[in-house]
Amino acid sequence: PEHTPGPWEVSNSGGRVVRGGMVHPATIAVLETVPLKISDEVAANARLIAAAPELLDVCNAVVLAILARPGSRHISKLLEDMARAALVKAYGR
Repeated sequence: PEHTPGPWEVSNSGGRVVRGGMVHPATIAVLETVPLKISDEVAANARLIAAAPELLDVCNAVVLAILARPGSRHISKLLEDMARAALVKAYGR
């Protein structure tokens, strides 16, 4: 199955990741345990989760760009391996 399309945003409370803006949000993830008591770590995790769709797009673009220019393999191989590992984790395969 596909993930919920982005963009995702951090809610005003900082402890949820939502899609659809702040007026009619659809919850993607809930990280807060006590409302209005969001730690810096929870807020950072929420931002990272909210960036996931864009990060996935970047990983896909990196792999495609590397495959389109197979010339400089010494650096690009490392980037390709890292991007592919992230894609495998994201797609669960």
